[in-house]
Amino acid sequence: MVVPSPAATVLRLDRYGVTQLLGPLQELLDRNMVVGVLRGIPAFAKLVDAEFTKLAACCVVSTYTKGAAVVGRGSIHSSLFIVRDGKLSVLRPSGEVAAVLSSGDYVGLEQLLRSHEHAPATVVCASDRAACFVISPARVAAAFGSATALAAYVGAIATSPHGSGSPHGGGGSGSSSPPAAPPAAVTAAAAAAAAAAKPAAAPHSTAASGGSGGGGGGGGGSGGGDLTGSLPYLRSVAHPMDTSIALADLERVVTVGVGTFGRVFLTRHRTTGTLYALKELKKATIVRLNQQRNVQYERAVMAAVRHPFLLRLVATYQDDAKLYMLTEYIHGGELFNLLGQYEKLESPHAAFYAACVLSGLAHLHKIGIVYRDLKVR
Repeated sequence: MVVPSPAATVLRLDRYGVTQLLGPLQELLDRNMVVGVLRGIPAFAKLVDAEFTKLAACCVVSTYTKGAAVVGRGSIHSSLFIVRDGKLSVLRPSGEVAAVLSSGDYVGLEQLLRSHEHAPATVVCASDRAACFVISPARVAAAFGSATALAAYVGAIATSPHGSGSPHGGGGSGSSSPPAAPPAAVTAAAAAAAAAAKPAAAPHSTAASGGSGGGGGGGGGSGGGDLTGSLPYLRSVAHPMDTSIALADLERVVTVGVGTFGRVFLTRHRTTGTLYALKELKKATIVRLNQQRNVQYERAVMAAVRHPFLLRLVATYQDDAKLYMLTEYIHGGELFNLLGQYEKLESPHAAFYAACVLSGLAHLHKIGIVYRDLKVR
């Protein structure tokens, strides 16, 4: 039983209030997931926020049972399928499984943009149940005029680096012919592991630069100058990881974010009950978008940082398909929300927050890191 003190003020937020403000919670989570996946598709790089929202609104959810055909090889279809939950198998003509698609993967991009393309492979439901977000040409036409107009606008077929590559997700776009070998997203995991194992290339600048989401830019000193901020330097000053926490010891509680490369989960340590944030990155997507070096920098920067006002990296893991970064879980909210609530802060409060930010930035500068994405969020 919880009993407030006489001076306590309690704020109550019920399901009805959330629904009135944001709509049904599952719809909100679904919409955020779809927008996150769409942002990671290179063909849609020219879209702006409002257009991503419009495209996400075109989705309807279709469910499938084990063995049911989602797409038949050679059939004419024009829809984009994004896996919400469950698993789908991409089959070769022989019936052999070429790839397995899971949550956030997609298939049928070129079929949507080109319209009435023959499907290059059969896709079936591989789990007891699967659900997909389906974007059809009719819904795209209602939002953008036509699927052809959307394709022409984004320049998708001309600019997509995988226009005739993988016929499935993990970030891959559709294919115009059946694959003769396992699709790129299957073999890319091994390529990512190999790339991560290679020594870092010679650095190109005198400071690492942090960008959105904590990822690093290119970095490191040029020919014999100050190497502060370079990948080798950051690795040399890295703090040890907590090896007592195994990936299997973490219980996933809820998804708290979806991005281009994967998801962020709120997790709980099964023994201690401590909460952590677990960021998982798909190796196949990292390789496809040529982001191996940026991911190396992200890990190196976070491992080198120890400061009370900067997010702490606790441990890292990997398996055949994914990389994982475990960080402390920060649940105090955002400065942006405070500004939205109060419009302006009192001078002492503003000075406190500014001092915290300045202290964190000073620590980054000390080890040669320039953060380029500072904002109130």
